[in-house]
Amino acid sequence: MQKFSRLLLYFLPDGPPWPKDRAALSSEIAQIFADAISPSMERLDGIIRNLDPRTADIWLSEWERALGIPSARSDLFERQARAYAAFIKLKEISASTLKERIRSETGFSPSLDESYPLTVGEIEAGDELDGESSAFVMIVRGVPLSKRLFDTLKEFWQAHTLFVIEDKGRLTPVRGNYAPN
Repeated sequence: MQKFSRLLLYFLPDGPPWPKDRAALSSEIAQIFADAISPSMERLDGIIRNLDPRTADIWLSEWERALGIPSARSDLFERQARAYAAFIKLKEISASTLKERIRSETGFSPSLDESYPLTVGEIEAGDELDGESSAFVMIVRGVPLSKRLFDTLKEFWQAHTLFVIEDKGRLTPVRGNYAPN
């Protein structure tokens, strides 16, 4: 379990917020993830609040930076609304578009699995989704790890998406520069 917790922590981006998409891992794995972040429930509540641009306060400037929104001198609620609108716009890139792009770039047909370690608001891990936001990882299977695949995924990577390539049983997060082991 410790090894899995460390693996999940490795997937976290370098910046403080982790604004991703949304939900469906078992509650056990969600709990492992939450425990690995912090044993303090108060801190966890703050992290969950800041994972959603509609309620973010401490990390709102990071959301704005990650989403390419210039910082404005408007009030908190206007800034949250702008960040949420930009977040929703980013989610419009469909999985079918991504699959087609990977197929055309690599010649392989991928399968995409979405994993959601933490959800925001009333939704809990494993619940059916209704368009609300939460933290998420998209795992790409069926395509060998290559620089071409890595570069293609980086083009689609947005503030709310972390891609992980599963190749030969190994999970490789798409971040930084391509460096095969």
